[in-house]
Amino acid sequence: MLRDYLEDMLKKEGKEVYPFSRLASHSANRWYLYETPWRY
Repeated sequence: MLRDYLEDMLKKEGKEVYPFSRLASHSANRWYLYETPWRY
């Protein structure tokens, strides 16, 4: 998935992977639980 790819790119750059976008408003993030059922 694209999200996996982006997360892996961030990890390669040594950046912390945040459960939300820094650009998004925090009030919007509470509607989306950060779960990755596709990752094991």
